[in-house]
Amino acid sequence: MRYTRIVLFGLVLVMVVSLVVSMARLRPAPGGATTPTPAGGETPAAVAGYLVHRDEASGFTIYYPEDWTPIPQEWQTAEVVGGYRDDSDCGGILASFRVGTRDEPSAMSVQDYSEALKEDYAAVEGCAFVGEEELTVAGVEAMEQVYTLVEDEVTVKRKQIVLVQGTRVWFIVCDAGASCWGAYEPIFDTVVNSFQLLP
Repeated sequence: MRYTRIVLFGLVLVMVVSLVVSMARLRPAPGGATTPTPAGGETPAAVAGYLVHRDEASGFTIYYPEDWTPIPQEWQTAEVVGGYRDDSDCGGILASFRVGTRDEPSAMSVQDYSEALKEDYAAVEGCAFVGEEELTVAGVEAMEQVYTLVEDEVTVKRKQIVLVQGTRVWFIVCDAGASCWGAYEPIFDTVVNSFQLLP
């Protein structure tokens, strides 16, 4: 009888653990959107509340919140090829992300490129380095760097993700008012995780 209770208790415990694990896998990402799991070169699954931006000329796709608008033409440069912004002012600026790419004269590692970026930012008045983290985006080794910048007495928090493939560099720059960063960070994470390079 005691042996039967132990076995029964064990089975119930296994069922409860299985249920908890299953529910955790189904839990949506912050902001109600399910974050896609990217696999290099493939189109990620649809993300609730987001639309896809496909740039054949520059060779990438990325998701953006459906209520955000394209960045103005004057924000684009030879390197910044697209991006979107939230038109509601929070923390003194319009939150946005920009995607860019450039070709370097010779191949370099993402670590070397990131160190060079840190030196460039260090020369900017009112800029402070917060931290960095290695990650994988679109199946490519990447580096995430976070900075704060003071522009016109407004503190901006910036997350910049850099990917390097040979001589080609990709970057995603996400900006929001520092006081509103907590509201935008889950959105930026979804955007970055959706980034894919076209085959």
